[in-house]
Amino acid sequence: MKRLFSIVAFCLLLSTAHSVSAQKTIEIATDVWIPYENLSNKEAPGFSTEVVRLVFSTLGQKIEIKEYPWARAVSLIQDGQSAGLFTAFYSEERAGYAYFPEEPLTRDKWIFFIRKKDVGRLSFSSYEDLKGKRIGVLRGASVSKEFWDFANEQKNFETVTADDANFKKLVAGRLDYVVTTFANGMSIIKSSGLADDVVPLTQKSIQEDNVYLIFSKKATTPEFVLSFSNALKKAKQTDQYKEIYKKYFN
Repeated sequence: MKRLFSIVAFCLLLSTAHSVSAQKTIEIATDVWIPYENLSNKEAPGFSTEVVRLVFSTLGQKIEIKEYPWARAVSLIQDGQSAGLFTAFYSEERAGYAYFPEEPLTRDKWIFFIRKKDVGRLSFSSYEDLKGKRIGVLRGASVSKEFWDFANEQKNFETVTADDANFKKLVAGRLDYVVTTFANGMSIIKSSGLADDVVPLTQKSIQEDNVYLIFSKKATTPEFVLSFSNALKKAKQTDQYKEIYKKYFN
């Protein structure tokens, strides 16, 4: 009987611990990257923001999403001060300090944008086309290894902390190319009224890949990440997810 009592007590303790853990609010870091995240817009806080909230609500896990400049947000999950970070592409460097769920939030591709008046003069079929040209890129953006090998060798790139700053520089003639994702670039063009001035080079992408909510290895466990991944996979079958997707990628 004593042994049975001990087993029951231990199970109750585990149950209580799980309940307390589920009630603990965890911090998730993000930046401003339209259409994926923009916390200042209450009506449209971003595709990833709404999906992340949806998934954690199904898990019964309380979260607090906080906005930081991207480089700062990365340092927070490296140190374990934030449990997760979105929206992120995979890279070997990031895999060193973060868990990547099996299930991505969605998929996007990196491309170049140019001024409409430069169509025919500027293109991208290979990196040879970019030699001697000025390229704008978001600080800390993963893009691709091939891109960064080229850019670091040529030293022909400039970084900013917000993508819209690159498009302003592009229109002003201070850059020849801007590199960002298709969804992000098209959202900025639309919201900034630049549809008559800037166009995407869609014939050839730099890289196409999944985008994720990634988790700090110092603040989470593989089991926790797996539970999120499974819940996200189920969420994608719901009308709620489909409505969120339609809202941002119509």
